[in-house]
Amino acid sequence: MTTQQYDANRETRSGWGILLIATVFGLMSLFIMMFNGQYVHAAENQSETTISIADTDWPNQFGNFRVNQNLPARYVHIRASQNGGRYLKTTPTGQLTFTTDSKDATIFAVFISKATSDLGYEIKPTVQFQDTATGNYLTIQTYDQAKSFFNVDKQGVYTVTENAKKAAWNERFTVDYEPKSQQYSIANHLNSSRDIAKAATYYLHTNTNGNLQGSAKATAPEYFSFETVTPQRGVLPVVSDTQGDQAVIKWKAVSSSDTSANYTVSPNATITKTGELFSATVPLSATKQVVTVAYHNGERQMQGSVAVRSFQHPGIRLTDKNLNAMKTHIQKKEEPWYADYQMLKNTVAYNQSSFNYEPTVAAAIGRGDAPSSGNIGFLEQSGNAAYFNALQWVITGDSRYAETTKKILNQWATTLKVLDGRDRILGAGLNAVKLMTAADILGHYQGGYSAYSQADLASLQQMMINVIYPVIQDAAVPMVANGNWDLAAIESLIALGVLTNNNEIYQQALDYEQSPFIPGSIQAYISDSGQTTESGRDMAHAQLGVGLTAEIFETAFNQGDDLYSIGNHKLAKASEWIAQYNLSFKASSFVPLPNPYGRTDSGSYWTKLDSQTISRGELRPIYESILAHYSSTGLSLPWTEKAAAIMRPQGFVNNDNYNFDTLTYYQGPSTTETSPVFKLRERLEPWYNRQLQNTTDPLRQYEPYPSYFSVDQKGRLFASSREAQADQFKQIANADGTYSILDLKNDRYLAVGSLPNDPNAVTADAISITDKSKFILTSTGLGFYALAPKTDPTHLLQTSVTNGSDPEHATLQLTTGTNQLTATVANENRFILMYQAADQVPKVDKQGLKTVINQAEQLTLTNITATSKQEFIEALSKVRIVFKDSNATQTEVTQATDSLTAAIKGLTKIKPDRAALQASINRAAKLKAADYTAQSWQRLNTDLQAAQRLLKKTDLTQTQVNEMAQKLNASIAALQPVTAVSSKPDTAPSASQKIAAKNHPRSEKTLPKTSEQVGFVLMLLGGVTMLGLVGLGLKRRSNQKA
Repeated sequence: MTTQQYDANRETRSGWGILLIATVFGLMSLFIMMFNGQYVHAAENQSETTISIADTDWPNQFGNFRVNQNLPARYVHIRASQNGGRYLKTTPTGQLTFTTDSKDATIFAVFISKATSDLGYEIKPTVQFQDTATGNYLTIQTYDQAKSFFNVDKQGVYTVTENAKKAAWNERFTVDYEPKSQQYSIANHLNSSRDIAKAATYYLHTNTNGNLQGSAKATAPEYFSFETVTPQRGVLPVVSDTQGDQAVIKWKAVSSSDTSANYTVSPNATITKTGELFSATVPLSATKQVVTVAYHNGERQMQGSVAVRSFQHPGIRLTDKNLNAMKTHIQKKEEPWYADYQMLKNTVAYNQSSFNYEPTVAAAIGRGDAPSSGNIGFLEQSGNAAYFNALQWVITGDSRYAETTKKILNQWATTLKVLDGRDRILGAGLNAVKLMTAADILGHYQGGYSAYSQADLASLQQMMINVIYPVIQDAAVPMVANGNWDLAAIESLIALGVLTNNNEIYQQALDYEQSPFIPGSIQAYISDSGQTTESGRDMAHAQLGVGLTAEIFETAFNQGDDLYSIGNHKLAKASEWIAQYNLSFKASSFVPLPNPYGRTDSGSYWTKLDSQTISRGELRPIYESILAHYSSTGLSLPWTEKAAAIMRPQGFVNNDNYNFDTLTYYQGPSTTETSPVFKLRERLEPWYNRQLQNTTDPLRQYEPYPSYFSVDQKGRLFASSREAQADQFKQIANADGTYSILDLKNDRYLAVGSLPNDPNAVTADAISITDKSKFILTSTGLGFYALAPKTDPTHLLQTSVTNGSDPEHATLQLTTGTNQLTATVANENRFILMYQAADQVPKVDKQGLKTVINQAEQLTLTNITATSKQEFIEALSKVRIVFKDSNATQTEVTQATDSLTAAIKGLTKIKPDRAALQASINRAAKLKAADYTAQSWQRLNTDLQAAQRLLKKTDLTQTQVNEMAQKLNASIAALQPVTAVSSKPDTAPSASQKIAAKNHPRSEKTLPKTSEQVGFVLMLLGGVTMLGLVGLGLKRRSNQKA
């Protein structure tokens, strides 16, 4: 039924026939609309001449979205035309009532929110009404925790009050203009969702008491007159629009005749006027300051203020401290940071971590059901790529990474005009934050990248204000959604505040995060025990909510605001609760938690833990940063620490998070352990984890069928196990950027092409790592990995199903496949790494190897053959490497132990030459004791016996043999023959004398006897004396002649 039809009905009330016809027609129309499940929508039931107030001359044209929205379009009195033209006024208790006196009527500032583009499915224009006297806004929300969320009675009638201190979604109304009567209808969304295809608003009307009310029942619009007035006193709306390091304070003229002289700014600043817009520029500093604008024009006195400040940059989650530490660790190739950096380089799909990445951009992007422009993946990938390339630039200093980051940011800044779709809040919140983080790094790290100009940054800031901010400014309240939606919006809000140096936006995020009326806030989302509201839903959303909270807290902490300690460290409790459940499958406690909306449907209120049984044990990349903060405060988080540890190196896990937190946040000591242990799970349905209906078996609720891989006797891998019985595997990084997977039960590596009779089978039978046991590991950011053999890198491994029509008896085998990595990865090519805690991993026993190494190191390698000595040295060197390798398997340790033991046994001593010693022994044995003095013979006999004993030993050295031979020969030489008592010496020598003569070359034949020696000496002395005397005589005769 049109507005014109309603007007005609009003004008012909005296005509009973026409009245009857109109009434019947109206009832029929109402019946038809109700039959179709639709209620009257202000925009759908207006006449052709009715238009939105946003399409009139009311909206501001001052610049960006925030300035236009946050400054009043007009100041008005509101008159209820159908109630005698009485004026609306607010009471001290915030209720609306009537007055007939315009002087007693409330003056409302009217704010219009209108998209800056009309390209796609933009958010429809809304209007907010502020009481200029109190500064409060009209609202349908109670803002009273003791009452229901909405101000609604049992009959579903909503009553508008003036109780909102700030304006958000429930302070937004739809206003349409009817040119014929020059009047306006007012409608409200009530509790309906904003971004769905059948989004509805419902006409409001006044009752006899002046209450403004609405319900979901079909009703004709009531028309109101908006009379423009000039306020006399009250709150002057002021907005801060930062530009670089300056805050530009803006306000709209109260009266069209106002000049700069009618306003004063404190602290003092020069005021300029452009049309109806006044502004004053104030320099920003790290210290927050309140800028006050006072209006004075005769009796009219108004005042408004805004707080401004600058922020630390980089400061969106990461600071210079984080980035410098990361860079230093990578330069030193320290673990586990370096392993995570290798995953950044080698495992990210679609070139997102490469400077070769090429963004795909669009003017309209949408997430979720219609109305949506689709292609949210374009923005999601670009956000990842910008952030990953920014990290690469910091680490390497390579300007190509900076240029790629710049290209991504600039193309989106100049192209994107609208983000739409049912899930637009998630699309904006989860993805825009990474673009902003990348810009914060590129624009400010160590002074910023010189080629990324202030104009570039300003362009991105304006796009975020005009496109992203309208989507997230009310958090997720427009969708009456669960907490993770709010948190996604709040994260991008706080990032936008930092990026733009805008304290209003930043404070808006802080307020939401601490509000009991926002489902995602620290007050509403996390209980005092640490349980989150969505822990009753599933573990994907529950971990997401905790992770987003941590990311918000970290950005706030970088700016000097400690949210971590709220509620006696509520976030720490939440991290412990969620980590414990996902690691042990046992919750410390569980009670159903209410949400602020009072929703009790199965989509927002859960009476059972993990009721959707999705993603339990699939760890999100959220624990490392939480651990880093609380560890620095001395708070112990054992479950969080365990969850963080088993994921290292973290890698690229999920698009909804930042990822690579080992690289950016790990603060523990360096380590050699860089190979996470996991159980391998396939992703095909129905074997993955969708709950069986009507089952009473708790195990089958989480694991309806076996979906974990184990190795059979032939080495083949089948998804034949449930979690508790499945094999464990270890991820081994190779130097060429590939990865190998070790089956810990069999100590064998996964390989391809090992079975001639089953050539497509992937088997765990490789003893060592070769090209056939190397795989390319790729993550698309959806919680799974794809694997391709190095020997066939374009084709992915897959889960091949036999007898799939009978899920209970089907066979699921890991094989090589034919699918390639594309934008969409099929479920048969998806594999989930279910990480295992250290106490769940079988320990490798190295004690035996240590004992053998100690034995080897105590050996003296003298008198050893060169060959056996070299073999021993090489074996010991290899064994030491295995002993130090934290990734060594039990088989490798056993093999190393055996090889070193064999090398020790193989050491061969050098055999000495005994011939000379034997000859000396033989000579000495022929001598007779009677021929020599007793003393000299005793020496010879002692040495002879020692030599004979030595010669019998088997472990002789050449030195021992040589020394003994020399000693025995000396004893023989020292023998003293016995002298014969006789007057005549024998002319013929005895046998012993002959031997002695042979052993002593200077025999008695060549040397004079003792008496002859004395005579010879005397003769020699005499001759010398005679010569001396002759010489003396000759000298005297010569002297006499002279």
